[in-house]
Amino acid sequence: MVVLYENLAKNAQKIEAVENKLLNDPNSFRLNSWMSRLIKQREKLLIFNQKYWGKLARKEWLIDGNRNSKFFPLRANARRRKKLILKLKDKCGVWLDDQKMIADKFIYDYDQRFASACCRSHILLDLGLPKLIN
Repeated sequence: MVVLYENLAKNAQKIEAVENKLLNDPNSFRLNSWMSRLIKQREKLLIFNQKYWGKLARKEWLIDGNRNSKFFPLRANARRRKKLILKLKDKCGVWLDDQKMIADKFIYDYDQRFASACCRSHILLDLGLPKLIN
């Protein structure tokens, strides 16, 4: 891994040197092609670095993955705490902090918001339309 970091450092130095030369001669075909090759080389080194660490992480997971780790339970508990509603403000601005009252408020608001339209059939009767459903 040390070799990779050394190569990245050498590559960065070469890129900096070519950039300085390009400031003096920006239209040089040789310098521009050299710069593009150095950038491609850097990209290959970085991709290799990502693949190496990805394989290492997978290898560690395969070895230690079946053990009962704390990571996933902690993650699930954090999500559960984040989604928990401790207080709720009603229309009057009063804070509800009792879980039963919060649950009742949700049910009431849900019923109000998604009430069935069949309860409002008297509106159609006022228009003089015939009933199609008995």
